[in-house]
Amino acid sequence: MVGPQNVCICAECAKRCCNLLHEGETSSKSAVHAADKEAADNAGASHRKPNDMEMPGQGSLASGPDRTGRYRMSQHAKSIRRRILLMLYDRYLQDPLNMSTPQDVLEDGTVPRADLMANMHYLSDRGLVELMMGYNPPLFAAARITADGIDLVENPFQFDLWFPGAPSSAEQAVAEAPELMERLVAEADFAPLDGEKRRCLLRDVQYLRDELARPAERWRIGVMETVLAWLEAYDEQQAGMLPSLTELRKAIQRRAP
Repeated sequence: MVGPQNVCICAECAKRCCNLLHEGETSSKSAVHAADKEAADNAGASHRKPNDMEMPGQGSLASGPDRTGRYRMSQHAKSIRRRILLMLYDRYLQDPLNMSTPQDVLEDGTVPRADLMANMHYLSDRGLVELMMGYNPPLFAAARITADGIDLVENPFQFDLWFPGAPSSAEQAVAEAPELMERLVAEADFAPLDGEKRRCLLRDVQYLRDELARPAERWRIGVMETVLAWLEAYDEQQAGMLPSLTELRKAIQRRAP
């Protein structure tokens, strides 16, 4: 039978049309399900914690800490900080508005993954870099060199003095001191003290940190010994409050004459 506009409406053709419509509906549902699954996968990937992010050939960013949960310095801290500043400086010259992610810093392989967090936060505390923090500290979302950092890099004498590319024998002798100092800073921050005692403790720790930031050849050992004695008095009041203090004293005493 042929209807208006020469369209066949016989039973056989009607059945065939129904089958085609059913197949089209099934294909559409499959396509929708596939699209929904892909969207869900993408959403899940975007909500993964930063520590779960994998890098080709480098594994998870969270694999830095050792069994004690502390970040280990696999190379001299000052040399690592130098490489971080140089990398951020080069990226600033390419695009002053650009901010580097942890993956950007680790990309060329010159900065050990295990040493990234502690050294980047140290540079931030010094005002040499600015950090954009994410939802999973201490992992930062992005970093950018500051004006003070640029001035330091562009002053070769001062830059080599504070962050030498090849540490001297004196620096090598006290290579553990920067890591121990950062541990002490964290321990003081969590110390069970309040009020004036807490303010004095944090101020003394920062004073020692500033002295330790000087080139090892220019350390004022007498000043450092005095501050260490002040800190030991706090530790005697609260036993075990500053467990890194004894190790730090030993590291400082190993400085080459």
